[in-house]
Amino acid sequence: MATPAFALRLLSGEDAAATARLHREAGALIPGYDTSLHTPEEGVVFHRDTVIPSGDAWGAFASGRLLGFIALLPGWIDHLYIQPDLHRRGIGSALVRFAQGRQSELRLYTFQS
Repeated sequence: MATPAFALRLLSGEDAAATARLHREAGALIPGYDTSLHTPEEGVVFHRDTVIPSGDAWGAFASGRLLGFIALLPGWIDHLYIQPDLHRRGIGSALVRFAQGRQSELRLYTFQS
């Protein structure tokens, strides 16, 4: 399937609810990743106060919907989550290519599944 058309924009604190929700939904698909350790409200606070302001965080949006997001720290992809119904559509690959254009060296910690 083709990558859906989307626009990238820098995330702000106003996007924290959407990024936290996506983190929770996509994280629930990772074997061994326990999304019940924190409440949805704690997730919003974490994204608003830590993830988004800590680095370079970008969202892929289409028609106002957050399709996926990537949060960068120096030398690292800190977060990369894509809407579960859009997995394997090229959004994650596009976000990684975007990140590669922003930093000369990148590492990514990932879950094996």
